[in-house]
Amino acid sequence: MRRSFLIRHAATGPSTEGRFYGSTDLSLSEDGVRQARLLAERLSSEEIKAVFSSPLKRALETAMPIALAHDLQVNVLDGLREIDFGAWEGMSFDEIRKRYPGECNSWLADPWNFTFPRGESTREFKKRVSREFAAVLNSEGPAAVVSHGGPLRVILSCLGCIEESRAFNHSLDHGGITIIESGGSGWKIKAMNDTAHLF
Repeated sequence: MRRSFLIRHAATGPSTEGRFYGSTDLSLSEDGVRQARLLAERLSSEEIKAVFSSPLKRALETAMPIALAHDLQVNVLDGLREIDFGAWEGMSFDEIRKRYPGECNSWLADPWNFTFPRGESTREFKKRVSREFAAVLNSEGPAAVVSHGGPLRVILSCLGCIEESRAFNHSLDHGGITIIESGGSGWKIKAMNDTAHLF
């Protein structure tokens, strides 16, 4: 049996809530730094042999305390970065719906077959995330993976843990931990979006 800890990066601040930040490289807020510390404390008693992270600062700043607690280095995987929302970066949903009504409707109707204006194709996004996660699956022992909401949902759907069509119905909070384990019948979720350590 193998185990992986899938972790969404800690908070980036109230001003970013509800806005589309994918490729924009944000740092953690003061509260996010607190969440990262609590995450590391929560995972310090777990067996973790490798720590992987998206290259974006908010993920790296979350991964580093976890790696430090286990005397490990962070393995940066570019494919684990969040999707590039292109022209939608930094915008709220209401702003997107007002300025890009046609594109917004197309995205809502078929989110896994859409290319963001001046941004990334969701098909290519899914391909790069699943390809990069193969490095995690090839690592020895339990691994911690720090990434973003989008990539983590791709991973869970590709492993058959959640339905792709309902992937975005599952909440993945900042600093939340989802634990997956593999056995004879494939991967299963043992804990989904655990945030008890943050309170």
